[in-house]
Amino acid sequence: YLPMGAPDTPSGLANAIVGSLIQVALATAVAAPLGVLAGTYLSEMGSNSKFGASVRFINDVLLSAPSILIGLFIYDLAVRPFGGYS
Repeated sequence: YLPMGAPDTPSGLANAIVGSLIQVALATAVAAPLGVLAGTYLSEMGSNSKFGASVRFINDVLLSAPSILIGLFIYDLAVRPFGGYS
């Protein structure tokens, strides 16, 4: 199965590959600065605050749990109650 484009344009997998690369670039552009800022905050100012403790806890959960388990949890939480994808 190959994705189909408009009738007058060539179809193929190039649009899926380019779309994936664009999504990775956008996710990196958003996540990298947030990660650097969170790490800097935790190392400099957030060692004894409640907010710092909660950021460390969320970080530990994300590091220790496999992403497939987090995906299944979100599926049970957000998709299954509504009977399908939006």
